[in-house]
Amino acid sequence: MKDLDKHIKTFYNARSLSAEELGRIKSGKTSNTSLFSSAKWLWRSAAVFALIITSVLVLNMVTKHHRYSVALDYAREVALNHEKALSSDIESNSILELNEQMTKLDFSMILPDQISSKYTLKGARYCSINFHIAAQLKIEDPSGAISTLYLFKKMEDFPIDQKIILKDTEITLWDNENLVYALASDL
Repeated sequence: MKDLDKHIKTFYNARSLSAEELGRIKSGKTSNTSLFSSAKWLWRSAAVFALIITSVLVLNMVTKHHRYSVALDYAREVALNHEKALSSDIESNSILELNEQMTKLDFSMILPDQISSKYTLKGARYCSINFHIAAQLKIEDPSGAISTLYLFKKMEDFPIDQKIILKDTEITLWDNENLVYALASDL
């Protein structure tokens, strides 16, 4: 065993560090190409990537929830106005005549084909949806059932083209260019 120790000692005594390696050790700097620093960089990168992905997913969920919440707020207000069953301030079956008389609106009312083909226009009044002026049109289907159609300017991005049922009222929301339509009918 003594011979082995002697050979090992002789072997390592014959070895020496280069001036560059010795300077690096004395300065306390480590090599950037070491396996340890590469693994450390990889873990840090993975953590940053995971944080970014998590942030994007959470932001997406919050945005979707907010957009649905906006639609639900509109539907609640439409249902509340519909349930009041207030009479029309202007009695007319002509959308052109209603446009001429409802001068406080900052948009022109247009009846979509899906409404004009199934309902008869009876009249209109002003109302507010989410603190903005809107038109409340009273319409009647062939069986005599009264529904209300609300028209207002699109102010926020929210999921349109959906049906929401609140209590005994079905609200169908959709848009056409810059107008939002909300059809409220009794169930």
